[in-house]
Amino acid sequence: MLSVCKRKQYVNNYVIAITFYYPHIVEKPVPFLYNMVIMTQTVPSDRTIWRNRLVFLLSLLGVFMAIYVLQSFLRQSSIICLTGGGCEAVRKHPASYIFGIPVPAVGLVGYTFLTILAFLRSMSDDKRILRAMLGIALFGVVFVTWFTYTELYVIRGICFWCALSAVNMFIIFGVLTSVLFTIRKETV
Repeated sequence: MLSVCKRKQYVNNYVIAITFYYPHIVEKPVPFLYNMVIMTQTVPSDRTIWRNRLVFLLSLLGVFMAIYVLQSFLRQSSIICLTGGGCEAVRKHPASYIFGIPVPAVGLVGYTFLTILAFLRSMSDDKRILRAMLGIALFGVVFVTWFTYTELYVIRGICFWCALSAVNMFIIFGVLTSVLFTIRKETV
Protein backbone atom coordinates (compact mmCIF):
# COMPACT_ATOMS: atom_id res chain seq x y z
CA MET A 1 0.00 0.00 0.00
CA LEU A 2 1.26 3.46 -0.86
CA SER A 3 1.69 6.10 1.77
CA VAL A 4 -0.27 9.35 1.64
CA CYS A 5 2.90 11.23 0.72
CA LYS A 6 3.53 8.93 -2.25
CA ARG A 7 -0.07 9.20 -3.40
CA LYS A 8 0.13 12.98 -3.41
CA GLN A 9 3.38 12.86 -5.33
CA TYR A 10 1.87 10.60 -7.99
CA VAL A 11 -1.29 12.66 -8.25
CA ASN A 12 0.63 15.93 -8.52
CA ASN A 13 2.99 14.57 -11.17
CA TYR A 14 0.07 13.17 -13.13
CA VAL A 15 -1.82 16.44 -12.95
CA ILE A 16 1.28 18.39 -13.99
CA ALA A 17 1.76 16.11 -17.00
CA ILE A 18 -1.87 16.42 -18.06
CA THR A 19 -1.89 20.17 -17.43
CA PHE A 20 1.21 20.60 -19.60
CA TYR A 21 -0.38 18.82 -22.53
CA TYR A 22 -4.03 19.79 -21.99
CA PRO A 23 -4.34 22.70 -19.55
CA HIS A 24 -8.08 23.09 -20.16
CA ILE A 25 -8.94 19.51 -19.08
CA VAL A 26 -7.58 19.22 -15.54
CA GLU A 27 -8.08 21.80 -12.85
CA LYS A 28 -8.04 19.54 -9.80
CA PRO A 29 -7.47 15.80 -9.33
CA VAL A 30 -10.58 13.66 -9.42
CA PRO A 31 -10.98 10.08 -8.13
CA PHE A 32 -10.89 8.63 -11.65
CA LEU A 33 -7.52 10.25 -12.35
CA TYR A 34 -6.31 9.15 -8.92
CA ASN A 35 -7.18 5.52 -9.70
CA MET A 36 -5.38 5.72 -13.05
CA VAL A 37 -2.27 7.04 -11.32
CA ILE A 38 -2.23 4.22 -8.80
CA MET A 39 -2.31 1.70 -11.68
CA THR A 40 0.84 3.15 -13.29
CA GLN A 41 4.27 2.15 -12.05
CA THR A 42 6.17 5.38 -11.46
CA VAL A 43 6.47 8.74 -13.13
CA PRO A 44 9.63 9.87 -14.95
CA SER A 45 12.29 11.64 -12.91
CA ASP A 46 12.65 15.41 -12.98
CA ARG A 47 15.79 15.06 -15.09
CA THR A 48 13.94 13.35 -17.93
CA ILE A 49 10.51 15.00 -17.75
CA TRP A 50 11.50 18.13 -19.71
CA ARG A 51 13.15 15.98 -22.37
CA ASN A 52 9.98 13.93 -22.67
CA ARG A 53 7.98 17.14 -23.12
CA LEU A 54 10.42 18.27 -25.80
CA VAL A 55 9.99 14.96 -27.63
CA PHE A 56 6.21 15.36 -27.36
CA LEU A 57 6.30 18.86 -28.83
CA LEU A 58 8.75 17.94 -31.61
CA SER A 59 6.66 14.88 -32.47
CA LEU A 60 3.54 17.03 -32.60
CA LEU A 61 5.38 19.44 -34.89
CA GLY A 62 6.31 16.45 -37.07
CA VAL A 63 2.66 15.38 -37.24
CA PHE A 64 1.63 18.83 -38.46
CA MET A 65 4.45 18.93 -41.04
CA ALA A 66 3.57 15.45 -42.31
CA ILE A 67 -0.13 16.34 -42.62
CA TYR A 68 0.73 19.51 -44.54
CA VAL A 69 2.98 17.72 -47.00
CA LEU A 70 0.73 14.63 -47.26
CA GLN A 71 -2.27 16.74 -48.27
CA SER A 72 -0.24 18.06 -51.21
CA PHE A 73 0.59 14.51 -52.25
CA LEU A 74 -3.04 13.43 -52.03
CA ARG A 75 -4.47 16.51 -53.76
CA GLN A 76 -1.62 16.68 -56.29
CA SER A 77 -1.23 20.37 -55.43
CA SER A 78 1.82 22.47 -54.71
CA ILE A 79 2.85 23.67 -51.25
CA ILE A 80 4.90 26.58 -49.97
CA CYS A 81 8.54 25.67 -50.49
CA LEU A 82 11.38 27.87 -49.31
CA THR A 83 13.95 26.07 -51.48
CA GLY A 84 12.45 27.04 -54.82
CA GLY A 85 10.75 24.25 -56.76
CA GLY A 86 12.32 21.38 -54.81
CA CYS A 87 9.14 20.35 -53.04
CA GLU A 88 7.25 20.11 -56.32
CA ALA A 89 10.02 18.04 -57.93
CA VAL A 90 10.08 15.68 -54.94
CA ARG A 91 6.29 15.35 -54.87
CA LYS A 92 6.06 14.46 -58.56
CA HIS A 93 8.92 11.94 -58.59
CA PRO A 94 8.05 8.21 -58.37
CA ALA A 95 10.78 7.69 -55.75
CA SER A 96 8.60 9.65 -53.29
CA TYR A 97 6.18 6.74 -53.17
CA ILE A 98 7.08 3.47 -51.42
CA PHE A 99 4.88 0.66 -52.74
CA GLY A 100 2.40 3.33 -53.78
CA ILE A 101 2.37 4.97 -50.33
CA PRO A 102 3.53 8.61 -50.18
CA VAL A 103 6.61 9.15 -48.03
CA PRO A 104 4.83 11.76 -45.82
CA ALA A 105 2.31 9.07 -44.81
CA VAL A 106 5.17 7.04 -43.32
CA GLY A 107 6.31 10.13 -41.43
CA LEU A 108 2.79 10.80 -40.20
CA VAL A 109 2.48 7.30 -38.76
CA GLY A 110 5.90 7.50 -37.09
CA TYR A 111 5.36 10.94 -35.60
CA THR A 112 1.87 9.98 -34.41
CA PHE A 113 3.20 6.94 -32.56
CA LEU A 114 5.99 9.04 -31.03
CA THR A 115 3.47 11.64 -29.87
CA ILE A 116 1.24 9.02 -28.25
CA LEU A 117 4.16 7.26 -26.58
CA ALA A 118 5.61 10.55 -25.29
CA PHE A 119 2.23 11.34 -23.74
CA LEU A 120 2.03 7.87 -22.15
CA ARG A 121 5.58 8.22 -20.84
CA SER A 122 4.55 11.35 -18.95
CA MET A 123 2.38 9.11 -16.77
CA SER A 124 4.65 6.10 -16.46
CA ASP A 125 8.36 5.47 -16.25
CA ASP A 126 7.99 2.09 -17.96
CA LYS A 127 11.21 1.28 -19.81
CA ARG A 128 9.27 -0.45 -22.60
CA ILE A 129 7.77 2.89 -23.64
CA LEU A 130 11.22 4.47 -23.89
CA ARG A 131 12.51 1.47 -25.87
CA ALA A 132 9.56 1.71 -28.27
CA MET A 133 10.19 5.43 -28.70
CA LEU A 134 13.88 4.81 -29.36
CA GLY A 135 13.04 2.09 -31.88
CA ILE A 136 10.66 4.36 -33.77
CA ALA A 137 13.14 7.24 -33.68
CA LEU A 138 15.96 4.99 -34.91
CA PHE A 139 13.78 3.79 -37.79
CA GLY A 140 12.90 7.44 -38.46
CA VAL A 141 16.57 8.45 -38.58
CA VAL A 142 17.39 5.64 -41.00
CA PHE A 143 14.33 6.47 -43.10
CA VAL A 144 15.01 10.22 -43.36
CA THR A 145 18.68 9.53 -44.11
CA TRP A 146 17.64 7.23 -46.97
CA PHE A 147 15.11 9.73 -48.27
CA THR A 148 17.56 12.64 -48.07
CA TYR A 149 20.00 10.55 -50.11
CA THR A 150 17.18 9.83 -52.57
CA GLU A 151 16.37 13.53 -52.81
CA LEU A 152 19.98 14.49 -53.48
CA TYR A 153 21.09 11.76 -55.88
CA VAL A 154 17.93 10.32 -57.47
CA ILE A 155 15.36 13.12 -57.52
CA ARG A 156 17.99 15.89 -57.60
CA GLY A 157 15.84 18.28 -55.61
CA ILE A 158 15.55 19.27 -51.96
CA CYS A 159 12.18 19.62 -50.29
CA PHE A 160 12.32 22.16 -47.45
CA TRP A 161 9.69 20.30 -45.39
CA CYS A 162 11.45 16.95 -45.84
CA ALA A 163 14.77 18.46 -44.74
CA LEU A 164 13.09 20.10 -41.74
CA SER A 165 11.49 16.78 -40.84
CA ALA A 166 14.87 15.06 -41.09
CA VAL A 167 16.44 17.56 -38.70
CA ASN A 168 13.44 17.17 -36.39
CA MET A 169 13.82 13.37 -36.33
CA PHE A 170 17.56 13.59 -35.61
CA ILE A 171 16.86 15.94 -32.69
CA ILE A 172 14.19 13.57 -31.32
CA PHE A 173 16.60 10.65 -31.58
CA GLY A 174 19.33 12.64 -29.84
CA VAL A 175 17.03 13.69 -27.00
CA LEU A 176 15.79 10.12 -26.49
CA THR A 177 19.36 8.82 -26.49
CA SER A 178 20.29 11.36 -23.82
CA VAL A 179 17.28 10.21 -21.75
CA LEU A 180 18.50 6.62 -22.03
CA PHE A 181 22.00 7.56 -20.88
CA THR A 182 20.59 9.66 -18.02
CA ILE A 183 18.48 6.74 -16.82
CA ARG A 184 21.46 4.39 -17.01
CA LYS A 185 23.60 6.81 -14.97
CA GLU A 186 20.86 7.07 -12.32
CA THR A 187 20.60 3.28 -11.96
CA VAL A 188 24.36 2.72 -11.64
